[in-house]
Amino acid sequence: MPTQSRIQITIFAGMVSTLFLIISAGTLLFLNRNNNNAFLKESQLSNSENLKDELEEELERLDWNVNNVSSDFLKDYASRNLGDIDVYNLKGKLVASSHASAINSLAPTQIPEADFKPAIINPASILIGKNKKGNNFSLFAISDKGKPQGFVISSSPSSNIGTAHDIPMIIADFLNIYIFLMFFAWGVGLLLISILTRPLNLLAKRLRLFELGQVNEKLEWEGNDTIGQLIQDYNGLVEKLDANAKELAKAEREGAWKMMAQQIAHEINNPLTPLKLNIQYLTYAFGQKEGEDKERLDRITNGLLEQVDRLSKIAGQFNLFARMDTPELQKLHLDKFLVDFMSTYQDGPEVSYDVELCFEKDDIPLIKVDPSHFGQVLKHLIQNGIQSLDGEKGGLIKVKAYTENEVAMIEVRDNGSGIPEAMQSKLFEPSFSTKSSGTGLGLAVSRKIIEFFNGTLSFSTEEGMGTTFIISLPIHT
Repeated sequence: MPTQSRIQITIFAGMVSTLFLIISAGTLLFLNRNNNNAFLKESQLSNSENLKDELEEELERLDWNVNNVSSDFLKDYASRNLGDIDVYNLKGKLVASSHASAINSLAPTQIPEADFKPAIINPASILIGKNKKGNNFSLFAISDKGKPQGFVISSSPSSNIGTAHDIPMIIADFLNIYIFLMFFAWGVGLLLISILTRPLNLLAKRLRLFELGQVNEKLEWEGNDTIGQLIQDYNGLVEKLDANAKELAKAEREGAWKMMAQQIAHEINNPLTPLKLNIQYLTYAFGQKEGEDKERLDRITNGLLEQVDRLSKIAGQFNLFARMDTPELQKLHLDKFLVDFMSTYQDGPEVSYDVELCFEKDDIPLIKVDPSHFGQVLKHLIQNGIQSLDGEKGGLIKVKAYTENEVAMIEVRDNGSGIPEAMQSKLFEPSFSTKSSGTGLGLAVSRKIIEFFNGTLSFSTEEGMGTTFIISLPIHT
């Protein structure tokens, strides 16, 4: 059975069961109220007052002759109230009865004076009690202008259940209430089902429309119930799949770049060696010339060799990105390595260099890297900083090293122009370069190298203020 149908049946059954319990309790309370002695006495008193009024009206029509009271009149009234009515004269003799004629009535034909004397003394009173059979009865006098003309004994069953004349009406009222409550339960149940299944239907619709690689919207749900947990799991799945899709797309792009970089490196390297040999041979063959021709030849050949060397470096960078040859890792003291590395950079009129080592003498961190690869990363970051200065004077490249949470941190900071916001998200992509002569692989290769050392490479920048590249590497003991 579908989950939605099971929920509907469960809720409806629960609502109906609850309502039947309420109805049963209400019915029992009603019946118990009808059986209550106080209620029965009150009902008996009310019936007796009505009977007294009608009898006195009837006797006034009969000129107050008690002996002429019609048994049919008593039967009609008794049938309407489901009881027995017996009329006695002032001597205590039975003269009329609703059960049968006075002669054939089951009621006592003679009542001792002591039993009815209180009613005669006080004609306005109505005496309530129980007879020997346990039935309720009332005794009251019938009088003309306060003068007693006889008395009446009216009896009724000890319980109104099953004997009250309005039982059919009560049953009809209860049936109406039951039917109303049934429809009410059905309506409330459908409303609750709609409320409870709405997020499930929405979740099912989203799952049907879910597509990998597309933008999949999350669902909102307040609360931490079962449905809320299910929706949270769905939202977590959306986030995870989106992240995986991005990583997959990134891996596909990098894979394509590696294949292309390997092919480019191969195509560049193949003609470089014979080209360099031919230029060297050309220099040797015409090396005996003097004067202006000699200077021109040297300038041309030197320029060609520089371009060959540059192409060789570019091919090497492409090859490094494509293959990422396994570095030879070794433990290094970070302070000594940075001091030795930065010693190759000399301050000039346009840019100056600064090294800040924030270590204690007895707490110098050890890092595990390949010195040549790590030096290549630092060199590229410094070169990026120099190029961001745009040849303006007062440039500063600062290298700062410190430890933070058992991690060695190296910052390469410049006070250049910064990186525009539109370019920041593409900074480490293989195709990105802000230089017209660049390959767009420098930062991508640098990040790959640092990640190979189990570290991270990130940056912070502010336009017009400069950029800081941050390398984090694990500390080894």
